[in-house]
Amino acid sequence: GVDANANTLQVEANASLTINSLRTLTVVDKITVAGSGTLTFENNASLVQTTNVTNTGAIEYRRISKPMKNFDYTYWSSPVWGDGIVVPKQTAKNLSPNTLADKYFRFNGNVAVNDWDFYNGTMVPGVGYIIRTPKEGNPWPNGEIVSFPYSQPVAFKGVPNNGNYPFVVDPNELNLVGNPYPSAIRADDFINANSSIIYCALYFWTHNTAIAPSGS
Repeated sequence: GVDANANTLQVEANASLTINSLRTLTVVDKITVAGSGTLTFENNASLVQTTNVTNTGAIEYRRISKPMKNFDYTYWSSPVWGDGIVVPKQTAKNLSPNTLADKYFRFNGNVAVNDWDFYNGTMVPGVGYIIRTPKEGNPWPNGEIVSFPYSQPVAFKGVPNNGNYPFVVDPNELNLVGNPYPSAIRADDFINANSSIIYCALYFWTHNTAIAPSGS
């Protein structure tokens, strides 16, 4: 497979396009997915847009978590949005529908709170969320089969995010922010673009450590 480039991209109704894992689709201008057309990005595939334009129509952006134990959480941020009318809203609940009903959270950085708030609603661009792994089920009603250690497949479905997304940060607040785009972003560019509020290093949490037996 190879990476792909386009000036504009339109996927017609009943047509389908899939970007394979580890490949990048770069589009200069607008993306339109019409009617029943599908534009799918497999795990570790990326979409890059170089112009600040608004897209139309939904994509499916698939990701697979690192292996998790029971009670583990994964940190997610949505690269898509929906208006709830033409395109369904991307919610934390429909990202991981078999997670226990009270195990969806976002961080409340207000200095008077400084704690986790339950939240299973619409995933706001730029906001980070933590969602616990589903319990074992073979299968769950939607066909998801959970067996630990579990690498959870999820699918973000909605209009791909593009452009600028504000995130208000008050003094002395702690926040869990997330990448709002359907591609990686450069840490150096992120720091430089936010130099007025970032005065130190960035620390990245990763779930790459192999799961060890209990007691080790």
